[in-house]
Amino acid sequence: MNRELVVWLMCSSAACSAIGCTQREAARAIATGEMSDKDDQPATGVREAGELRLSVAAQRAIGLHADEISLQDVAEELRLLGRLNVRPGRESTIKAPAAGLIRPIPGASWPEIGDRVDQGHRLAQLEAYVSPLEQAQLVIAKEEADTIIEQSQLTMQFARQQLDALEKSAPGVVSGSRLKELQETYEKARAAAEQSRDKLKFLPHEPYQGNLRLGAIDLTCPHDGRVTAVHIGARQMTAAGEPLFTVADWSVLWVRVPVFPADAERVLHDEPASIVSSRTSAHTLLKPAPGGLPTTPDQYAVDLYFELANPRGQFMPGQAVTVALPTTKSQSRLVVATSALMWDSAGSAWLFVRTGPETFCRRKIEVGSRVSGGVVIARGLQPGEQVVTVGAAALYGEEFKGEIPMNDDD
Repeated sequence: MNRELVVWLMCSSAACSAIGCTQREAARAIATGEMSDKDDQPATGVREAGELRLSVAAQRAIGLHADEISLQDVAEELRLLGRLNVRPGRESTIKAPAAGLIRPIPGASWPEIGDRVDQGHRLAQLEAYVSPLEQAQLVIAKEEADTIIEQSQLTMQFARQQLDALEKSAPGVVSGSRLKELQETYEKARAAAEQSRDKLKFLPHEPYQGNLRLGAIDLTCPHDGRVTAVHIGARQMTAAGEPLFTVADWSVLWVRVPVFPADAERVLHDEPASIVSSRTSAHTLLKPAPGGLPTTPDQYAVDLYFELANPRGQFMPGQAVTVALPTTKSQSRLVVATSALMWDSAGSAWLFVRTGPETFCRRKIEVGSRVSGGVVIARGLQPGEQVVTVGAAALYGEEFKGEIPMNDDD
């Protein structure tokens, strides 16, 4: 091998070792805070022996704050299985009012599952089918309506002429009863004509053709919601009473929770309950449903109903959930602020505990119910420990920043 090449390789190796030593010394100086005064910068968090070290100056820079936790009187929970239901009157199936042809709204697309619709939104149109017997009946009704209109117009004209003549005659020549009789005749004829004109809107028009066609009937949404089912395709025939579309409003659901009568006496019916997710241990607050529904007969349980806000649609009717009901019985539990909790991708809950003036430890805990002051800690903490309630996310970032590997040749 060329001697110059060997010398160059030895020099490069020595330089890399010097750089690695320099970076390790800098990390140790940062961990002990020796560089904070010299460089006028807060020391960065470094993890040593299972703890995260952070200087006081760095704690002030991120606004870190820790609180000592203690036991608090918390109402005991009663965890039961509940079932999600659609609110009464918020799921409707639009059915065909008559037999006929279903066609799209002119200029609009055919409804699809998941479409958001508002109350009064036109979904489709129905062109009613008319049988030969019905066509004959409609023609007869049309002719009768025309006859009534013509007769009423003649009666109104004759009565008006007599009233005008009486008004021009000398006062007192005609009795008042005759005037009232003519006025009554005129009003009856006018009412009959108006009723017949209203019927013409739903009757065929002349000249009559072989297949009579009536005006298209708009099929509209009875309330806001989403299209959850489409039972027919565009331009298909349907029979009277056949389901066409289903529209449901799932923005707010009802949770039905069967409770044994003995337990129902201990439940605080006016207090909000919560849904406990087994995957994330997170809680979704519920409030008592207004009015509620009657209890199902012939069952050894009392049905309690709660409202569940579902704006993102993550819950669906028929889904089973675990509901935590507050009770009158209380017990001493550890409570921490929700700002202290952090969740990982596996659904585990963590928080930081202060173990010294400049040391912190990230600890896995098990959470319980939500209360007004925060969250109950079921396992993982002891009374008197100091928990980071402000700046926990910054500590989490400092912990992983301190674990970034240095350039080292070892």
